[in-house]
Amino acid sequence: MIIAQQVGILAAGTHDNAASLLALLSVAGWIGGAVGSAISGAVWTHTLPGALQRLLPEEALADWSTIYDSLDVQLSYERGSDIRDAIVWAYAEAQTRMLIAGTAIMALSLIWMFLIRDIKLTKDQQAKGTVF
Repeated sequence: MIIAQQVGILAAGTHDNAASLLALLSVAGWIGGAVGSAISGAVWTHTLPGALQRLLPEEALADWSTIYDSLDVQLSYERGSDIRDAIVWAYAEAQTRMLIAGTAIMALSLIWMFLIRDIKLTKDQQAKGTVF
């Protein structure tokens, strides 16, 4: 995907603007990554605590915030125990919602894909001679 994006953006511009175009692509990638991280963080922090409170057994319900705050505490519970299974199911719920959000947002990329113009690379020669 990265190579295709770089070739596409370079084909859309001129040889003189190659560095600027690649920088613009990089900035767009960083902004997209930041937005994605913000969305996934919001989904995570709004899903996992509620799922833990709903799924944890009564004996561990009072410690839900300690469990939420520490991976070491989460991993300290024995595999197969009710508490560990509740933690796993809470993680699964949060991951499922993040996957749904990511898939829905990436579905928009199909729309953008159809809006990109078709560039015939064999028609135009942008630079003459050897380019280093």
